[in-house]
Amino acid sequence: MGPCDRRLVRIGPALAVLVSLTLLSPSFVLADDGDGVLVRRAVPDLDGRPPSDEDPVLDALLWIPRVLTSPLYLISEYVIRQPLGALLTALEEEGVIDALFASGGNYGVLPTMLYEFGLSPSFGLYGYVGGWPFEANRLSVHAATFGEDWLRLIVRDRVQITPEMDFALRVELRRRPDQLVEGIGYNAPLTPRTRFGVDQVEARMELSYRPWRRSGFNYQAGYRSVDFADRGWNGEPSAGSIERVAPLVSFDTGYELLFFRGDFLIDTHDPQEELTRSRFRLRLIVEQNAAFGGLTAGPRDALFTNWVRWGGEVAASTDFLGRGRAFMLRLRADGVTPLDDGPVGGTGMIPFYELPDAGGKGPLPGFITGQLRGGSVIGLTLEYVWPVYAFVDGSLHVSVGNAFGVHYEDFAWDRLRISWGVGLVPRFAGEHLVEISVDVGTETFARGAEITTARVVVGARHGL
Repeated sequence: MGPCDRRLVRIGPALAVLVSLTLLSPSFVLADDGDGVLVRRAVPDLDGRPPSDEDPVLDALLWIPRVLTSPLYLISEYVIRQPLGALLTALEEEGVIDALFASGGNYGVLPTMLYEFGLSPSFGLYGYVGGWPFEANRLSVHAATFGEDWLRLIVRDRVQITPEMDFALRVELRRRPDQLVEGIGYNAPLTPRTRFGVDQVEARMELSYRPWRRSGFNYQAGYRSVDFADRGWNGEPSAGSIERVAPLVSFDTGYELLFFRGDFLIDTHDPQEELTRSRFRLRLIVEQNAAFGGLTAGPRDALFTNWVRWGGEVAASTDFLGRGRAFMLRLRADGVTPLDDGPVGGTGMIPFYELPDAGGKGPLPGFITGQLRGGSVIGLTLEYVWPVYAFVDGSLHVSVGNAFGVHYEDFAWDRLRISWGVGLVPRFAGEHLVEISVDVGTETFARGAEITTARVVVGARHGL
């Protein structure tokens, strides 16, 4: 062993200790303070998070809303997100997601299946072709059935004129045996539930313009023909088999109409920021209708009847909880103004099938479509929305509202009803939408507000 080797053996342990202390203790590291003087360097922050300036009192108070909203978290995490995530992961591993639901490119075919409690289910296909016969064109088709008395075909051709403007033509043929009607007005469910069949043909043109974020204007003009079949469904009697205080206008003969609709929307939500839910939305709808052919109310020699349908909503939301968890308060209203005199419940000669409906897609989803028709409807909704999966949100809502006469002439606070429910809803509008929801509805406050109805929706439906 040479002299150098012996020297390394003697000083090696000392060097090892010095290096270890230097690496493990940042306080040993020296830095120049700018004046040539070496001083101890501050311990670096390797955590990556900004320094906390939380007020301990405020942080303690925040436990109150955390405890109050804990049921929402438990539902989201253990009832919806984890089971849904496990199911989607298994389907994706088996290739089912790619085979059935993956869309993209210029063409695609996807299945649809929709079950709604109280109505007939349906199965169908949705398909689209983009870029044919020219680049800016998109042709979409949805066909569904559940037997020869449940048929539906929708064809929509959309042309993108500019990035902000679209023009579309849409044709729909529909036959259903399961349509529902009870009464008209705030006490509609007191009338026995009855059923009828419907055959409907509709053709319309649409012009849409979206100059800013989700705000825009949509104009529609079209023709609709509706015929009814007086027959029961699923053991329930037909609509014409019971006596009513007021007849169902146009039920015996059907009707045809022309409509012209303007839809104005101001929405501050930026589509590029999908999880930023703080927004304000104002929507106004005005629709002129002129019906003719087969009207059974009013003078027999009347050639047509006119009315204006109006409505809209005001909504505001905040995601102060962060990461897309938002509370939204929404007020929605819809109504008709007859332009012709008539004896039927103040609605003139407006066909009953054209009256606003508070149930279904209306402001009270705990009621089935057809249960709450009236000359006007209103609903105030508090909704909590949170992310569950890609393109899917969880939704928990409670609504108060009802259907009333024309211009809310018989409105009273104790005549309102409650609707509440939970579900999975699509995050974005589109032509192929998946929805799962469970909702219930109650009697009016004057009658005890007891739960009287339920609505369950499961499936993938069209958004044409």
